[in-house]
Amino acid sequence: MVVDIANENNQKHVVLSIAKPYDLDRYKNVKSVLLTYGAKGMDPTEKGTDSVKTFGSNIPTSLDIIFGKVTSSGKLPVDVSEVTSTYEYGKAKYPFGHGLTTSIADENPKEDKSNGDEIAKEQNSSNPISTYAVIKSPNTGDRGIFLYVGISIIALVSLIILFVFSRKNNKK
Repeated sequence: MVVDIANENNQKHVVLSIAKPYDLDRYKNVKSVLLTYGAKGMDPTEKGTDSVKTFGSNIPTSLDIIFGKVTSSGKLPVDVSEVTSTYEYGKAKYPFGHGLTTSIADENPKEDKSNGDEIAKEQNSSNPISTYAVIKSPNTGDRGIFLYVGISIIALVSLIILFVFSRKNNKK
């Protein structure tokens, strides 16, 4: 819409395209397109104090080109070709679950304790965040899956406080 208004009023304009993939079809009526390459994105830890540190060199340099601070002299580092087909909805070449790390290593797992009461009895009552589960999968292989569970300090402190108070209330 902005491009159409600029064209109707004979205004100079440039479309700055930072996103990927490079779909140039939406820029049919644009007289100038500046494609900016780079994968840094915005680094919020820099808090905007230095544009190159915040965005990487690609965005500030592109703005310098648009506002005439420097002259563009580069070439495209990739081929941008016209796509004439749509997404293929047929059979996937690599279906969900394909790959080496999607199998669970069968290392003689413990006896299946699928009953929740039995699992609860096995939990160590002195450790409020211990847990136990058996995962059975038909997709077994020679590589294991690693699951990392994170907990914030605030949540951990809250759990400890709740645990201490629940122990005090149980002793009364």
